[in-house]
Amino acid sequence: MEKLGGWEMINIAVIGLGNRGSGYMRWTRLLNSRKAKITALCDSDEYRLNSYGNKYKVEKNNRFQNEKDFFNAGKLADAIYICTMDNDHYRHAMAAIKCGYHIMLEKPVSTDIAECEEIRDKAKERGLHVVVCHVMRYSPFFKKMNQLVKSGKYGKVISIEHTENIGYFHFAHSYVRGNWRDSEKTTPMLMAKCCHDFDLIHWLMGDGCKSISSYGNLSYFKKENAPKDSADICLDCPEHVKKNCPYDAEELYITAPIWRFTFLKCLGSVITGKPKYNRKDKYDSLRHGPFGRCVYKCDNNACDHQVVTMDYGNDRYVNLNVTAFSRLNYRRTSIHMEKADILCDESKGRFIVNRFGKGRKIIHAGVIHFVHISGDIAIVRNFIKLLSNENIKKDDLTFIDTTIVSHRNVMLAEQSRKEDGKQIYL
Repeated sequence: MEKLGGWEMINIAVIGLGNRGSGYMRWTRLLNSRKAKITALCDSDEYRLNSYGNKYKVEKNNRFQNEKDFFNAGKLADAIYICTMDNDHYRHAMAAIKCGYHIMLEKPVSTDIAECEEIRDKAKERGLHVVVCHVMRYSPFFKKMNQLVKSGKYGKVISIEHTENIGYFHFAHSYVRGNWRDSEKTTPMLMAKCCHDFDLIHWLMGDGCKSISSYGNLSYFKKENAPKDSADICLDCPEHVKKNCPYDAEELYITAPIWRFTFLKCLGSVITGKPKYNRKDKYDSLRHGPFGRCVYKCDNNACDHQVVTMDYGNDRYVNLNVTAFSRLNYRRTSIHMEKADILCDESKGRFIVNRFGKGRKIIHAGVIHFVHISGDIAIVRNFIKLLSNENIKKDDLTFIDTTIVSHRNVMLAEQSRKEDGKQIYL
């Protein structure tokens, strides 16, 4: 750490300057600039590396395009944000521990639980923190959900019905056209998307999952479901096909009217690979990149729907439903307790508590309830507090010990799915 204006300034390195890495850097600078600054960067894309390097005034000798050069340079900061692709996390975390970095690690840690445990054990040997980015825990909405469940007012949890609506457009972007389309090369859809949900369930229910079973498959985004006359690239599709296709890339990423607005129009830097881009860059990307392909003619194998049932013992059960087949892009949760049921409306940041024999009560979580915005802000703030030796509460950060429990449940569910729903006992 270095002194700046009387403050202990925390230096942070970042590897992986995509959507997640650039977001954490943004909140570090906008909300924590008196306590922390970005001092070293690593990304394989030279344009992106230097664009962010200039933006954050990172010295040129602390910008690395090659990960080996980056880690061989030794400890360049107090901590590191690891925001690379899923299968890189273990390798980068182990290299970061060797250098002596405290780590904020993007999820998932690894699909191999032994690798997760090795990261945990090596970090403990060195006295280093490893915080995992389960951002749901940090949003006001899910923090309030946990408080309601654990308040003692409504008795114990009997069952939870939790639905992760990925959203038809989001699923097409990430799991058909995008980085997580091939479960063998990255991670299973359930881990990539729902390790957050498993972490939330573990947070609400505590330890004690006794058994898990799961069913799921890829049923729709296949060649046999492609519309007649459809082209391989959306930009080449005939107009009569495009106008009836909800997955038309041109509309989703560029031309959608306000009433059909989805967040995909905000992902220009993701589809173009450029921090700064224009409309032509978007069209070029749809013509030559993966995001302009017909969703029925991609090299995808990720499940488009899956259900998981978990037995938590003492007559407590959880059912998780994750689906691409929804216009919604947020979670719906029903929590059934001994003295009330709680309907959790993430889209409005509110809870409808039906108290048995006492009527209905509406509780609001707060003004900001968008998971990634509020969660990203909070995890960056709390991680910097941790490094500054400020007091933080037990639930203010998700350390790797906790993540290992929920990651293990995800992988057992995926094992069950591959074995036709076999019930697996822990």
